[in-house]
Amino acid sequence: MSKLAKNGAAFAFGILLSLLVVEIAFRLFNPFELRVSGNRIVLHTNVEWTYSTPPESQLDAEIVHRKNNIGFRGEDYDASKDALRAFALGGSTTECSFLTDGKTWPDRLRAKLQPSFPRFWLNNAGFDGHSTFGNRILLNDHISEYRPHLLIFLVGINDMGVNNLNVSERQMLAFLSNRSEALNVAVSLYRSFKARKRGIWHNTEGLRESWLVNWDIDAETIAAQISYVEEGKNEFHTRLTGLVRASRYLGAEVVLVTQPALYGPGTDDRTGLDLGRIGVGGVDGNTAWMLLETYNDVTRAVAQTQGVHLIDLARLLPKSSHYFYDTLHFTNEGAGRVAEILYESLCPFMTERFPDETFATCELDDPLVESGVSR
Repeated sequence: MSKLAKNGAAFAFGILLSLLVVEIAFRLFNPFELRVSGNRIVLHTNVEWTYSTPPESQLDAEIVHRKNNIGFRGEDYDASKDALRAFALGGSTTECSFLTDGKTWPDRLRAKLQPSFPRFWLNNAGFDGHSTFGNRILLNDHISEYRPHLLIFLVGINDMGVNNLNVSERQMLAFLSNRSEALNVAVSLYRSFKARKRGIWHNTEGLRESWLVNWDIDAETIAAQISYVEEGKNEFHTRLTGLVRASRYLGAEVVLVTQPALYGPGTDDRTGLDLGRIGVGGVDGNTAWMLLETYNDVTRAVAQTQGVHLIDLARLLPKSSHYFYDTLHFTNEGAGRVAEILYESLCPFMTERFPDETFATCELDDPLVESGVSR
């Protein structure tokens, strides 16, 4: 064997040995509390995290985030109680990771609905980064066993650009990730990097002038973003339709909610900044909003064709940094306003669908929301 071949073999052996050591190390101690392993969702039960935020943040100085006895946010599940069971599913704007327990919009929605529906039990099954791919897995593998009566889906942002053309690649990664702790960590870090690059990560510093685009975005960049997002739109329609049908198969009523954002046409009433010039994933706010609205249009279309109750939060929630601490995620005030908007539309819907569960009439303040008319 030549010297070059021997060196190559030694190098390959060294790489394999290093990978084996890393794999063993992660199996003995994994510092990352990963909630996705390949194509499986891992629920952490009866755990509590505490976060601190910087003084300039609009958020609470200390945030308590607890997962209950079945791995979600909210009141513990008690099989002995004959409750009206509901789950809110979506990504980070549903989970509200940086809002303390009791202040997320699912928590506040449950509190507002319980006077009219005393047996109402709502858990927050949102997961950072989840698209309808993850929602379907969560529904099939975990939520279905609790026989839900109502499922609320806030979807759109994490599905943008996600398509089924790379199914084989996804299946291979899932197969390997299920068997390798090191690869699973690498895949999770890569997903986090992609989310940050697209501008959908948590930014607790608050809206500020440095977020504005101060350069001309060329037509080629905009066209590339449009192409990237458009190619996944039809698959999103298919997945969302499948999610609605799977939910109905479980006997659940379905509510679809469109995705709001703090960018697009308009001026922020708190800072005076032009929201059309906010930089989002390499484009300006106006372009980013146009792209997000193409996915919200899919949600609206699926709701119409499937006869599903729609709450058009994207149009009903004002674009204000009083309500958002970054371009997507809600402040305490924002979560409260979201809960109010959802309540105004959801309470009459539930009264119609669950008349035997209704104890008191809905206290409606906004006839525009109650009737489903957007502002």
